[in-house]
Amino acid sequence: MALTACPDCGKDVSPLAPACPNCGYPVADEAEKAAEKKKGLQGFLEFIRKQGVVGLAIGFIVGVATGTVVNALVADLINPIIGAIIGQGSLDTLTFTIGDAVFTYGHFIGVVINFAIILAVVYFGFKALRLEKLDKK
Repeated sequence: MALTACPDCGKDVSPLAPACPNCGYPVADEAEKAAEKKKGLQGFLEFIRKQGVVGLAIGFIVGVATGTVVNALVADLINPIIGAIIGQGSLDTLTFTIGDAVFTYGHFIGVVINFAIILAVVYFGFKALRLEKLDKK
């Protein structure tokens, strides 16, 4: 069995000893506390492994990053191209007015395009990585 250093005096002590023979520090209490910490940490790590929390966090981060890229794609490329085809500067400028109310349906169309692209990226990414097999137990 390996000796450990006493936290109080630094001398080598058996972890099974109730107290340090040099200074009387309660070594057994420290060993129990360390074992409890390790047990608690292992329980937490086991929870993460079983529940897939890490995968969920990674999926969330990748989803946010994908959303940012798709937003830029729609706002900077797709909207101006559609706007040029229909004779407007951008898709976002398409509006109609009823009385005093202004309806910006161009922006809504851009958001729908955005949603469709994100949906396609998630679906085809899910299929390409064969992630559907991971969820089946």
